[in-house]
Amino acid sequence: MLREGPLRSENHEWIGSLEWDRSDGVVEIFELRLGESVHIDGLGTVTLLRVHPEPLLPDYRDGAWTYAVNVTLDPGVEIMW
Repeated sequence: MLREGPLRSENHEWIGSLEWDRSDGVVEIFELRLGESVHIDGLGTVTLLRVHPEPLLPDYRDGAWTYAVNVTLDPGVEIMW
């Protein structure tokens, strides 16, 4: 399972983290800057396209997404909803 982790700012640049739960129970954490890609064994290549940081004073009526990523699956990998 791939899920978003914390979002942080460093030197005026957004850095997002992704948590990959492997089938053997190990959790790998990857950090990406906007536009960066990472290859995750057993999944494919993930690119961080956009972030939507939460406001300093949250309005819970706002949209729910935080990250937009593109995933190019490795051969033989299927998405399960």
